[in-house]
Amino acid sequence: MNTFIGCRKLMLKSSNSCLTFTLKRGKFKMKNKQETISKFNNCDRALENFDLYYKPVYGERWPSIRISLLTAKKSCVIINNFVTENEYGDTFSDLGAVDILELARKRQTAYANKMNKTNIKQSSLDQADVLRNVSSDQYASQEDNYSNVSEEQNPVYDSIISETDRKNLDLFMPAQVVYSDHMEQRIEEVRQSIYTPQDVKVDIVQPAPVSLSVDLTALAFPPGDVNMFPEPKTQNRGGLLCHFMLDASSILPVLALDLHAGNRLLDLCAAPGGKGLAALQTLKPDQVLCNDISKSRLNRLKSIMRLYVPDEHRVRIKTTLRDGQKFTQQEFDKVLVDVPCNTDRHSVLDGGRNLFSPARIQERIGLPKLQTELLLSGLQCVKVGGCVVYSTCTLSPAQNDGIVQSALDRLWRETNISVEIEDLAEFRHIFSDTLSFYDSCRFGQLVIPSLSKNFGPMYFCRIRRIS
Repeated sequence: MNTFIGCRKLMLKSSNSCLTFTLKRGKFKMKNKQETISKFNNCDRALENFDLYYKPVYGERWPSIRISLLTAKKSCVIINNFVTENEYGDTFSDLGAVDILELARKRQTAYANKMNKTNIKQSSLDQADVLRNVSSDQYASQEDNYSNVSEEQNPVYDSIISETDRKNLDLFMPAQVVYSDHMEQRIEEVRQSIYTPQDVKVDIVQPAPVSLSVDLTALAFPPGDVNMFPEPKTQNRGGLLCHFMLDASSILPVLALDLHAGNRLLDLCAAPGGKGLAALQTLKPDQVLCNDISKSRLNRLKSIMRLYVPDEHRVRIKTTLRDGQKFTQQEFDKVLVDVPCNTDRHSVLDGGRNLFSPARIQERIGLPKLQTELLLSGLQCVKVGGCVVYSTCTLSPAQNDGIVQSALDRLWRETNISVEIEDLAEFRHIFSDTLSFYDSCRFGQLVIPSLSKNFGPMYFCRIRRIS
């Protein structure tokens, strides 16, 4: 009894330390508590993956990108146009926030003048030239990393049985190395993570200047300012929330849609609804069809729309619960294909339902195929003359330019649909006050996180159907 009481007192006394005590044959054994804690969680797995596949691509910029991903991101606010007498824009301006679209308009004027002076004209890009311009060193360094994936992870090969060893003639000799299921999954994951530029039959054309909606108001704090916006409130007669927050880079795919009055927009993977809501705030589309394959996510989207859009305008919003790969009817003017992806920020910060959990390796392996099918579906259901914007929130070249390349190749081989890529390099110039960009993408544009402009990542590419 005395020993037991003493044990309890000793444990209580040591509760603030990192030591626990176990009774073994009447003696206390000290054990370091840290030894019982898992040292490698899902966030660590994600970061290890990014170090392996992103560092060779982004080079000296990777340390800054990496630490930014691990830091709380900045947000911008979009003022709700459906709230009358909404004074929050002025309130946020008093706090030091700036209208990022107004900054972009000023930059756009300067950019247009510069383009006129230099008389730059570009109608299409020869794909062979593009391939030659892609840095061979960049991809060579990637392949070096992949080839080193490793001696530890590669299975141990069986010794080759000598043909003259008569004692082993009755043994089965496999024609090739037999891998375990786990090893086959790891090899497939490596293959799916590599982007190798290939020649595809598509023109890259110079589009009209970016249309910056005058009805859309987006505010953000300047670079280096880490102030936070207050939570939305319903201080108005309609009971609607006055503003909503999202990553500033998320408005770029919406602007890339080039929405016009009367357009019918399909948001193929709409939940949780931020981009669809931003599209509604431009006051352009007659109808926004928000689709998602998840019932719970779609219900969340409906709840968000009720908080921001009044009844008389909500008739323009339609929702469907369908697999996005099943859309084939050619009936939309614009299609947003914001696909599931690595979700880099979530993966390095949230260890819960994390894509890099070992249990979800098959889901990770299947992502590129799913992304390609969704993009092909979007291209099939857009009208001739309309455009599809493909977007992700990952830095992965394989899931960005790689998916566009794969979809274009299949489009040319399997359908009679003709498309062209529109060069959206203008975005890099006009939003340079607010966002940081990576300028070496082949087809699209990529916002990368940085410490002073901690938005993104966000990749977007505009594809216009011409027949």
